[in-house]
Amino acid sequence: MNLSEDFHADLVQIRNELHADFVIISQIAGTEYTVLDIASDFEVITKGQQFVTEDTFCNDVVNTGKMIRYAHVGSVHELTLHPVYTAMQLEAYLGLPLFHEDKVVGTLNFSYYDPRQPDFTDEEIEKALEFATRIESAISI
Repeated sequence: MNLSEDFHADLVQIRNELHADFVIISQIAGTEYTVLDIASDFEVITKGQQFVTEDTFCNDVVNTGKMIRYAHVGSVHELTLHPVYTAMQLEAYLGLPLFHEDKVVGTLNFSYYDPRQPDFTDEEIEKALEFATRIESAISI
């Protein structure tokens, strides 16, 4: 997946606005999840890194084609067994699908080490949705 413009400055800005530990634009190709770009102060995940999609929280986003959010992963027993949780103990997640020609080709996702209390606000979700729409408009395959 190629993006016709660089979104890194926007990733940093929205990460700061939503107080996320990680904001990632990913590409999904088959069962492969590739980090296209990332904004984070932590070097746990890097640009270009690849994962099996099934081992990411984004797997549900890809399978449903819908936004998925978890305000407190640790409070849901099934999620505490998830590979991402066992590896990183990420407690909150907001993921949005990125479409190209009605097919999910990537995700925009926000991850947090701390639970979201309260949950994501409508304003935060709207900002994330607007950013996802801008990214989708730049996708060319």
